Amino acid sequence: MAHELTEGGKIKAGERVLLVFFPGLQFMVSLLACFVAGYVAVPVFPPDPRKLKKDLHHFLSIQSDSGAKIVLTHSLYNFAKKVTAITNIFSLSGGATWPDMQWLCVDDTISKCKKGFSKDSCEFPVVEDARDSIAFLQYTSGSTSEPKG
Repeated sequence: MAHELTEGGKIKAGERVLLVFFPGLQFMVSLLACFVAGYVAVPVFPPDPRKLKKDLHHFLSIQSDSGAKIVLTHSLYNFAKKVTAITNIFSLSGGATWPDMQWLCVDDTISKCKKGFSKDSCEFPVVEDARDSIAFLQYTSGSTSEPKG
């Protein structure tokens, strides 16, 4: 997974990556892939497509504060996000809009990785002094104010 993300320069070492998952194995795989590849993992609970006005505000706040440009998620959630965005286009209320970011579906990436993967071809960034490097950026829920990292 980490090899697939670093290939082609999609994400540079040290960049922040939003992990938009429900608790489970794909979150753990993505978190470990971020650690291996040298990315800063920023977990975000998936905004509920039915309550986007409220949930998307927290998501946008975390995205803006962290500076993340890439999102790792599951393809089913990404599909729900796209359906909600299309529905909002036709809505008279003008609904909330998602930020312009690159969304990568982990399950699609894992499927691609299983085909033709070779450990010998993997090269990951070496973190010179890991004691001073950020690996994980956790935000508060934002239930009483803006989310804080």
